[in-house]
Amino acid sequence: MRARVIAIVVLVIAMAAAGARAQESGGSFGGSSWDDEPSGSSDYGSSSSSSDWGSSSSSSSDYDDRADEARRAAEEAARRAEEEAARAREEAARIEAARIEAARIAAERARRLALPPAARVAELSWPPTPAPSSLVSALEDPARPMDAFRPAPGDWPAATVAPASFAQPRGTVAGPIEWGPGFCIAFILWVLSVPITLLIFQPRGPAAPQAPGKRAPLAGPANLGLARRVSIAFDWTARPALQAALAGMAKRLDMRSRDGLHAALRETSALLTAHAGSARYATWELSSGDARTWFQSKTNDARARFKTELHRNAQAQVDRARVARPDEGAGLVVVTVLVASKVPLTSAPSVVSPEALARLFATFAPSRAADTLAVEVVWSPAAENDRMSSLELELFYPDLQRMGDGVGRRQCAYCRAPFPAELGRCPACGAS
Repeated sequence: MRARVIAIVVLVIAMAAAGARAQESGGSFGGSSWDDEPSGSSDYGSSSSSSDWGSSSSSSSDYDDRADEARRAAEEAARRAEEEAARAREEAARIEAARIEAARIAAERARRLALPPAARVAELSWPPTPAPSSLVSALEDPARPMDAFRPAPGDWPAATVAPASFAQPRGTVAGPIEWGPGFCIAFILWVLSVPITLLIFQPRGPAAPQAPGKRAPLAGPANLGLARRVSIAFDWTARPALQAALAGMAKRLDMRSRDGLHAALRETSALLTAHAGSARYATWELSSGDARTWFQSKTNDARARFKTELHRNAQAQVDRARVARPDEGAGLVVVTVLVASKVPLTSAPSVVSPEALARLFATFAPSRAADTLAVEVVWSPAAENDRMSSLELELFYPDLQRMGDGVGRRQCAYCRAPFPAELGRCPACGAS
């Protein structure tokens, strides 16, 4: 029993460490040729082929990316510190207000307790006894004769009779309206009858069956757009081949012209089509709003999913030694492809399925090279021993939708520890 508890603790610590350092490596290649810039002048962080790794060029370099990330991290830390300070000030103000209110209540209680019993009863009685009028006080004064309060004959007010339409019935007392019990019961029954009536007469019909293997519709309308993002996760049967092929394409392809961008996109489409049978997760979307801003935002988001970029176009750096952990399994790889076009791209499928993925590959690239404005291919992990299980993938890529069984998060029925489904058995206790 003790050994099993120790194994579970070790597994949880390992999973937490994996979550902290998941997506350690990645790679990317791409470029752009927008109409208002020289061909190939922007590659979103890559340096020219003649420069050393990490040096800057006319476009933003890896060093600039790291500086921007550090600046954004500092700004985020400052913002969080300001929010924490504001919350602390609000909490202090609330505590001070509560203290003042408690002191006021205590002082009022002490004041009332200090009153004589008769005064205390008179103050606590409700409603308070009204003070006697001056006439009553005078009448109670035995020193004054009663004739002093007898009005003269001309001082009597003229008698007036209210019209019959405004006459109040005998016994009516002016004051708040008092509803009878019958009216209250009828009102409650009327209120309850409205939802019951809606529930009874609500139209019912059989739910439309969902085709096997289909997932829920993707968010957003499936309309035409000038840019597209496709993210696909391939399993361990295709991961090594895809990592090697993408790294070779990054060194070999020329991303400085629209012809090169179009050729790179078509070659990438052919590569992913050849391994479509190994796809386990996928998602896609078309641009909304300004295509260039949308493309750059999605590119930055894809390249921010890992810490170290081992490949960027023709540049590469040596990765540090890594050791693959058994609880991660053989690992998956996520490939993200972004394309911007001068002409609207065809409508993307509204559901995630292998059939929809095949149709999407057929219309992956614009028909003409001259219409290709920008291309980015990002994959992670890029190192052989930087493995990513399906449990980690669903944590760091929550937008990807699963296309089948055999992957994802499972919980051991014996020790209740979570583990990736592709392992087949719990790595903590060995139960299947």
